[in-house]
Amino acid sequence: GTYTTNEEGKITLTLPAGEYVARETNVPEDYQLPEQAETEFKVTKSDETIIVNIENTKKKGEVITHHYIEKTKERVPALEGGIVEDVIQSGNIGDIYATQQAENIANNYEYVSSTENTSGEIVEGTTEVIYYYKLKDPVITTPEITKESDIEKVTDVSQTIDYKINY
Repeated sequence: GTYTTNEEGKITLTLPAGEYVARETNVPEDYQLPEQAETEFKVTKSDETIIVNIENTKKKGEVITHHYIEKTKERVPALEGGIVEDVIQSGNIGDIYATQQAENIANNYEYVSSTENTSGEIVEGTTEVIYYYKLKDPVITTPEITKESDIEKVTDVSQTIDYKINY
């Protein structure tokens, strides 16, 4: 016969002695059918209590976080050389995920923007999150030279005129 479990996934049946096969044919929305959909069991006496457990597992999903140079799919350079690698998070559907900007980007790059899905719930399949970075705008500082001694003209070999140069 066909039987349906309750909200807790349990069912109680009274069966005569014999050999049986429990076959799971349907699971809740966020779950997947077990690899072994059939479970064999035997009832030897009519008043015997048998517990048959069929384990359901939640469906899985993953989140891949990319770190790209702005307006490209080129990975941003890493501080220690090479590139900033993708970060992959795996979990059950419905689990909460959060991503973040890379902290190990090259010093001459800065964060610009990201896709809107930097955090949320894991869904079935793959979710891609992208952070974008750009080269920092160069800063040119005007050099500053400051005289630090009161001497106007060296008249003795022991005298010095000191300058401080900032650039």
